Order: sequence, then C-alpha cells, then structure tokens
Amino acid sequence: GRVKLADIDGDGDLDAVIGAEHANRLIWAEAPDNPEDMWPEHVISTDSPAMSMDVGDLDRDGDPDIVIGEHVGNGRIFVFQNEDQGSSWTATEIDSGVEHHVGTQLIDIDNDGDLDIISTGWDNTLIMLYENNAIVNPGDR
Repeated sequence: GRVKLADIDGDGDLDAVIGAEHANRLIWAEAPDNPEDMWPEHVISTDSPAMSMDVGDLDRDGDPDIVIGEHVGNGRIFVFQNEDQGSSWTATEIDSGVEHHVGTQLIDIDNDGDLDIISTGWDNTLIMLYENNAIVNPGDR
C-alpha cells in the first residue's frame, strides 16, 4: 500500500491517507487525540487501485486533495477533491488509461501557483504532465 500524511479533517493533526492497490481501496485514517487509540477509517473509494499517490491542495481551497495513479486495472489517474473535511469526496478522472502510472506526484511544474500532476509510466519510458488548468474549480460546489 501507499501512505501519505496530511491534515484531512482540518483539526490540526496529521491523518493518514492509505492507498491499497490490490484491495482497490483508498481510505483516510483519522488521527485520534491519543495516538495509542484506534485510528477510525473513512472510505474515499472502493474502486481505486492506487499504485502511486500524492496529497496536496489542487483546488487551492485550503484543504488537501488526493491524486492517485493506477498500475493494475485500467491504468487511470484520478483526483479526489476533499469537499467537507474528509466526509465527502468528488472524483475526477484525469487520464483514462493511456499508461500504467507508477510515479504520480504533485508539483507546481510551471511555477504558476497551483499544483500540476506528473506521472511516470510502466510500459514505456514516458513522463506525463497534466497541467492544472482548472482540474478542479474552487468555489464550484
């Protein structure tokens, strides 16, 4: 699986975003006040075999969103937009399976202030760039 830490629910502590490729699950585990307690799991998607994953504020609304790249299955890239402190997510398909994505990451590649998506392919020696030209629109809720 893949794990990234981010404050998903906006309470000031780091939660864990977990992508389980072979289980087709994308979840976030809520950090409890006492770190020795159980971390409640919240399902984001049950159809997301995340081979690679990153977390960042794609829509610049102040909360972390998630991008995943699939290797198995259809080889797609999805953005999951955090709508309400982790209680609601909107999925947007960015790539429909041109390549199997093994290194999907977020970076402001064009230095315009928003995060873009870069991904490396498995079958070919491709590096794919998806410029954030309103991948998700802030305020369109």
